[in-house]
Amino acid sequence: MLLERRSSPREGVTFGLVNELAQSKALERAMEVAGQLATQSPRAMAHIKRLARSAMQTPLAEGLKAERNLFMDLMTTDWAIDAMKAYVKNLEEQK
Repeated sequence: MLLERRSSPREGVTFGLVNELAQSKALERAMEVAGQLATQSPRAMAHIKRLARSAMQTPLAEGLKAERNLFMDLMTTDWAIDAMKAYVKNLEEQK
């Protein structure tokens, strides 16, 4: 991207620029992924997008600080607390 060089889809996967290639039913797969993303915490998704968008312009130390602060913001939400309780309950049930 920075060198304005075009890459093939397979190179995109190799370089980590894309997560997967949709073979024939790209729209169906895109809707599937969108459905999975829609089940995630909207607040967490917003934080991830914010960090990703600012990553290229933010010095590493500042980016890590922002990531830590946003993570801590998420850990105090009801959604996160419920998820942690469910995780601990699952661990206890597996004993």
